[in-house]
Order: sequence, then C-alpha cells, then structure tokens
Amino acid sequence: MGLYSKGVIEQHIYYVDFDPVQQNEFNGKHMAIVLQKNKDNQTAIVIPLTSSSKGDNKLNLGKIHNLPGDLNKRNSYLVLDQMRTVNYNRFSQFIDKGNYIQVKIDDAFFYKAIESVLLNSIRSMELDNKIDFFIKILNKLKLEKLVNLCYSWKKLEEKQKIYEKEIKELIDLSVNYEEELNQKDIDNGILDLINNLKK
Repeated sequence: MGLYSKGVIEQHIYYVDFDPVQQNEFNGKHMAIVLQKNKDNQTAIVIPLTSSSKGDNKLNLGKIHNLPGDLNKRNSYLVLDQMRTVNYNRFSQFIDKGNYIQVKIDDAFFYKAIESVLLNSIRSMELDNKIDFFIKILNKLKLEKLVNLCYSWKKLEEKQKIYEKEIKELIDLSVNYEEELNQKDIDNGILDLINNLKK
C-alpha cells in the first residue's frame, strides 16, 4: 500500500518499489532518499540507496544511524545515476517494533546527497563551464536573498511608521520622562527616542 502526499517528507528515507522496470534500470524494493516532492502531489524525486558497494557511480554515505534494526549497522551507498521520479504508490514506511516510523537523515547526509547528484549530473561538462555554472547559481541565490531582505526591510519600515504614530499619540508633553523613566530604560535609549518623537 502506498503513501499519501502528507505521508511523504523530503529529506526522509522510505522503501520504494522500483518495479516494473526496463532493462538495465535499477529494480526491486530499495531504500531511497526523497530529494523533492513534486507540485503534482502524486510524485517525488528520489535517489535509491543500496547496501552493496558493487557497480559504478555509487557514493558511500557510511552508516545512517536513524535507520531501524540492523540497517544502521551497514554502510549505505547512493546510486547516483538512478535518480528518478516515482509515484507515492511505490512508497512504504519503515516498521520498528511493530510501529511505523519516519526516518529523517541529518543535514550533513542530505547535503552530501544533493551535492553528489548535482556534480554527477554535470560530470561531462568542462571544468571552466562547471565553475561558470556554479557562479551563476550563486549569483541567482544572492539576488534572491537581496530581494527577500529588501521586502523584510520594507515591512519593518511599515511597522515602524505604525509604532511611531502610536508612540506620538501616547506621549504626554506635560510629563517629565527623564524623571519618570527608570535608569535602565534611559540607558537603552528610550528617553532619547521619546524626545526625538516629541519634535
């Protein structure tokens, strides 16, 4: 029985039934890391894991301690050239001591998997082209962060205007705030702020 969309979580490991397949494709029921849930809410991109070191294009992740039973005592290998999109019907959860469990891999393993898949996908590119490729990605990410920070700044400015209006409405010109405020508030600049907003 497969899983529903909410039952599949990125950066988690599940059993995935890769059959039926065509010749030379990765087959059988294997553990796999969910790299990305697709927007159709029916499929996910996974990369299979195997305990066998035989074959080409595999990366040894070592022992994944979150796996149940004896699975965490063996090395797990990413099969780098068999990443694929699969339907949630192919997924099944791990069972430990009679209970279904979620197996999340830590950030270090997940980032290593992503990095390895990415580098493997561009392995035929010239080195200079690889460098240009990653520079373009870096610049896009920096632009995205810049835009996000600008929006955050604008929201803060809007909040600041609201606070300024409310503070001005609360300021009583007949009150000597230097006498009324405690020393901690004065040291933290509250008196200066009030005096500036009085103007």
